[in-house]
Amino acid sequence: MAFLTAFLFATHLPERLAPGSFDYIGHSHQLFHVFGIIGTHFQMEAIEQDMVTRRPWLLTYSLPITFTNTLGAALLSVTLSLGIIFLFSLPLLWSATRGEHTEKKTQSHPIAKGCQYH
Repeated sequence: MAFLTAFLFATHLPERLAPGSFDYIGHSHQLFHVFGIIGTHFQMEAIEQDMVTRRPWLLTYSLPITFTNTLGAALLSVTLSLGIIFLFSLPLLWSATRGEHTEKKTQSHPIAKGCQYH
């Protein structure tokens, strides 16, 4: 389904064969969504079947559910993401505290032909 979805979306196949016939129903973008949803449904069914099939093995051999392998991992991910955001925001904070962005430097740009607003 993923290959069919990508193929139809990339090639714009139905509307290329008969331009104007697929303007409302059957457009490649619509088919992209239909086949994407069907593919997702098949994936979810496969995951559910895999869990049912492997349930006895998982109960026997998998790690017990604890704070560190559930919410602890999620909190660690959020903390690392916020740290990265903070790290990349520091240059913006430093330039604002030094007053680099307080003065606007005006530059004259020619207005493009046909453009009313600049």
